[in-house]
Amino acid sequence: MKQIIESAFEDRAHLTPESANSEIKEAVAETINLLDSGKARVAEQNSIGNWQVNEWLKKASFCLLGWMITNLWQVDTLNTLTRCLLNL
Repeated sequence: MKQIIESAFEDRAHLTPESANSEIKEAVAETINLLDSGKARVAEQNSIGNWQVNEWLKKASFCLLGWMITNLWQVDTLNTLTRCLLNL
């Protein structure tokens, strides 16, 4: 999943809801579900003051790839968008 996200992000200039294949859409949706459920985190604290950023999760989040492959009017709630904007 990580490799799919990384590759899609590298080609983000060409991604649209129409051009993104099902593999990309499924990987982004699965990643967002992991983030929403708390099973994965964009940033994890390793120790006091020491944080690790999981860039691929950040790239897949609704903020980045999610916006590129999803039409805004398909969003069920504003919760994901709100969390995304607050965590930038």
